[in-house]
Amino acid sequence: QALALDPNNSDMYNCLGTIEFAQNQVDPTMACYLRALQLNPNHVAALNNLSGLYLQLGRHAEAFAAAQHAYQLEPGVPEVILTYTEAMQNNGQPAAVVPILTALLERNPRLTPAYNSLGNAYHRMGDFPNAIAIYRKGYALDPDFPKMPNNLALALYKNNQADEAIALLETILA
Repeated sequence: QALALDPNNSDMYNCLGTIEFAQNQVDPTMACYLRALQLNPNHVAALNNLSGLYLQLGRHAEAFAAAQHAYQLEPGVPEVILTYTEAMQNNGQPAAVVPILTALLERNPRLTPAYNSLGNAYHRMGDFPNAIAIYRKGYALDPDFPKMPNNLALALYKNNQADEAIALLETILA
C-alpha cells in the first residue's frame, strides 16, 4: 500500500525486501533490493542487504561488489563492516579483514558477531591459537550466539585439542 502512494521510494523497496527475505522469498527479495538500488544506487541498507542475500546464495563476487560499495559509503556502520568483511573472506581475503574487525571490536567490544567473524578469519588463515582466543572471547560474551560454540570446537579440534572440543560440544548438547 505504501508503494502505491510512493512507487519511487527506495526505502520502501528495501523494507519490503527485508520482509520478503524473512519469508524466504528469494526472487521477490532480490527484486525489491535491486529496485531500491535502481531508484537510489547509494542506498547503503539495500546494498548491504543485497550483499547478504548474495552471500547466502554463494554469489561471492556480487556480494563483494555490493558490500564494498556500501562500505565505501558508510565505513563506520557495524552491520556494513560485518557484511563487507564476510564478503572479503569469501573472496579469499581473510588477512585483510583482521585489522578492520580488530578496529571494529575496539569501538564495539560487545559485538559478538564481530568476534565470530574475526575468529573465522584467523581460522581460514590456519592460525588456530588466535581463532580459539577470539572465539573464546565471543563465547564468553554470548554463549547463545548460534555459530560460536561450533566454530570454537572446530578450531580446538584442528589445534589438536580434541578432548576440549568434545567436552565443549557435550556441554552444548547437554
